[in-house]
Amino acid sequence: MADKIGRNQPCWCGSGKKYKTCHLDSDRGAISPPEPTSERSRLWQRVLFATLDYYPKAITDAEMHRYLGFGILDVAGRDDRIPPFVTWLTIGFRPGLGSQTAVERFRADTRGLKPSEKRLLDSWAASRFSLHSVVAVDRGTGISVQDYFTGRRVFVADKMSSQDAHPGLLILSRVEEDDGVYGYTADGLRLEPAIEADFVAHIRKMAGDSDSDCSDYVHNHEHVLVRLLHDLRSRRAQNTEIRNSDGDELVDAKAYYRVLDLRKLEDALSHHPAIEAIGDPTGGGRSFVWLNRRRIQNVDGHLFLDGDQLRLQVNSERRLLMGMLLLRKMAGDILEFEREESTPLPNRLGEFTGSSSSVPKSDRPSPQEILEFKMEFYRRWLDDRIPALAGQTPREACRLPSGQAKVLALLRKMQIDDDFDFGTVAEALGLKL
Repeated sequence: MADKIGRNQPCWCGSGKKYKTCHLDSDRGAISPPEPTSERSRLWQRVLFATLDYYPKAITDAEMHRYLGFGILDVAGRDDRIPPFVTWLTIGFRPGLGSQTAVERFRADTRGLKPSEKRLLDSWAASRFSLHSVVAVDRGTGISVQDYFTGRRVFVADKMSSQDAHPGLLILSRVEEDDGVYGYTADGLRLEPAIEADFVAHIRKMAGDSDSDCSDYVHNHEHVLVRLLHDLRSRRAQNTEIRNSDGDELVDAKAYYRVLDLRKLEDALSHHPAIEAIGDPTGGGRSFVWLNRRRIQNVDGHLFLDGDQLRLQVNSERRLLMGMLLLRKMAGDILEFEREESTPLPNRLGEFTGSSSSVPKSDRPSPQEILEFKMEFYRRWLDDRIPALAGQTPREACRLPSGQAKVLALLRKMQIDDDFDFGTVAEALGLKL
């Protein structure tokens, strides 16, 4: 990357700074971001550079304040909340009534574009920012989603989303169409059930009762709604005690078993209606999600099968008991119980897995309590099997360069929604964010 970008060109990270003052030094001694080898990546980089040239710094900084609540001068180094803003600045922002967006301006002003490039630019310009609900998941291929307000359904060909999405999940994202195929223009934001009512109420208040008007409001007010989403999350975290969707106190609870008949167990898991495999067998292990079929948008726990070892992992003592009962009923004759363990989790920071509900709480966690919890949580995360990594742990995935790139992408995505220094997590894996 350092050999491809000039010292005085805008940095590849989208910060708006010159490359020499942003990532030049770190790129020389670190694992560089992947080269933009695809036509889509190369074209996007050209449009991005054009966008940063179109708008004076004062406009960019003012719009960043509107979108994120802080300006470029408040950013220390790289901040992964910036790329979603840059996507909106490029595709959704219009500096004046009836004016062109940056991508429309680039399309009109640039000569020598190939037909395939023109088609990509047209799909970006026409992409629609929407609130979608996941209807069905085709693992490894994509997800069927419908507009929250109008009910219009499309299939989004996005492999990464298909690894960890589930029916009922709400996603706020920009969707594009290219020759009849739908895809995400950029990574979306997930809307937690705890803030859904307040979020939708704001849209209804501003747009009215018409479903089509509400859908149009979402599309035309991305900058307002992204800021609202972050504000609602912040207020919820400060004033609520977070429990799981059953109202249970949060516990990292696990039960371990020795498998006496692997083939029989795999058959039982594959045919149980509440158990769904996630990812392909990797490194000798398999991962399964235990779904709550009575309620959409709810995961009760996870199962990890590695050789003759089976681990049940949930987020409450009650779910541990229910999961153990489920396993006994499903495969009690081929499982030998070994041990169980549980570690209490601070119950004001969010659920360990699955969806959540909230109970008012007057006292708040101290910054040190929050930091200590997150440090321990992400320390354990290093050795947890992650659906987005095809069931591998982050340590296992980092054995290969391709896996390192996936882990870095995942860490950057996590950092968007969590105010935590993921540089320490990356260092533990021998990587550098």
